[in-house]
Parts: sequence; structure tokens; C-alpha cells
Amino acid sequence: MPAAPDVEQAARHSSNIGTDRYRARPNERRLPVIKGLSGSTTWSEDIQKNLLPFYRDTIGLKPNFESPEFVVFGEANAPGFALGTHSEVKGKNNDPARHMVGFTTDDINAEVARLKSKGVEFVDDPETFDQVIVATFKDPEGNYVQLLQFT
Repeated sequence: MPAAPDVEQAARHSSNIGTDRYRARPNERRLPVIKGLSGSTTWSEDIQKNLLPFYRDTIGLKPNFESPEFVVFGEANAPGFALGTHSEVKGKNNDPARHMVGFTTDDINAEVARLKSKGVEFVDDPETFDQVIVATFKDPEGNYVQLLQFT
């Protein structure tokens, strides 16, 4: 069994992780550090049937990578949103509140009106929570998606 990391040593160096002052010495274990979010993927039985046309054509997201079974939306070298075809996913999402993707907007009321005019079904109209206004809608496979406007 591998040796446990030296917690005291990690605590001494934790304030320096990611800086030039902290360099691992030979045989010194560094604790892994999550640096941020790379992206999120929503899996489907077949993205071409429902999800890709919805997110690309109805919502208006622009793909920066597209293959028959995987599409990534967003700017290159920035966190993105992806759709993928997965052999273990069947039918609609039976638990749509478990995982939600959020997209930001500068005018949530205009965006809700635009999407409703395209037939998008909203679960919750815009509601203010502290410094963010949130509205929730469903995609064609029942996944909840949120619009966020920071105030």
C-alpha cells in the first residue's frame, strides 16, 4: 500500500502551491490541486436527434468542434459545454434536477421571451436570489438548463 502523504508537510506548503516558491523536491509528494472547470458534457442516446438541433439552432450556441457523436460549444481554451452520444444513455432524463448547466446572459427577461417564442418550455420564470437572477428551462431530453444574470 502506498505511503500516506505527509499532511504536516502539505499544510506548511499549501499556501505556496502554484507559486514559484513551491517546487517539488525529488521524492517529495505534492497533493493534487484542482485548478478550475474545463467544461461540462450532457450525454444522450443520439445527439443528432434532439439535443444538437436544440442547443445549436434554438438556443443559438455556436459549436467550436463538431463530430457526429460529440460537439463542443464555447470559445477555444475556455470552459465549454459539450454534447455527446453515449451507449449507456437511453431516452429522456428521469431526474432532471440532479445536474444543471447554467448559461449567463446580460438580459434574462429578453432571453426568456426569445426562447419562449421558439417553444422552449420553462420550469421557472426569472427569480432573484441575492446577486443573481435565475430562470430554468428544459431541453428536449428533459434536462434542466438555467439562465443566469448577475446583478
